[in-house]
Amino acid sequence: MTEVGDMSCRSASSESITLSGTVGDAMVTCPKGLQRTATVGEARRQFDDDHVHMLLVIEGDVLLGAIVRDDMTDPRLRDDEPVLTVSGLVGRTVRPKEPAGKVHARMVASGTRRLAVVDDDGVFRGLLCLKRSHRGFCSDADVTMGAADRR
Repeated sequence: MTEVGDMSCRSASSESITLSGTVGDAMVTCPKGLQRTATVGEARRQFDDDHVHMLLVIEGDVLLGAIVRDDMTDPRLRDDEPVLTVSGLVGRTVRPKEPAGKVHARMVASGTRRLAVVDDDGVFRGLLCLKRSHRGFCSDADVTMGAADRR
């Protein structure tokens, strides 16, 4: 996995993310992404980490696909197949201007833990990450601290 494009990340801070703002306020700005040439096998290995709920395939600033664990369950999938063949976007994206509280309620109700954030032109902006507790969203600081703890 690689850092996504040339996104400039917000500085990691410990401020809590409230549900009163927008998705753009609450999203993680420096998610990791797969290259368009990634394989099903590479995606399966990434999903070995239980913190990974969605994998993003991004080229430049365009989201090409999003993969969740359930996409990997077909036993006929070979490890050497391109991961884009199992990726999708429908139901896996949200706009940055949507109210965070409303999106939070939808995510909790549906059991969705991650949504890719794309603007009206389809430009990738970040990743909305529902906390394990379902009480709010992960921040850049949470992701940075979690990654450091796992090292």
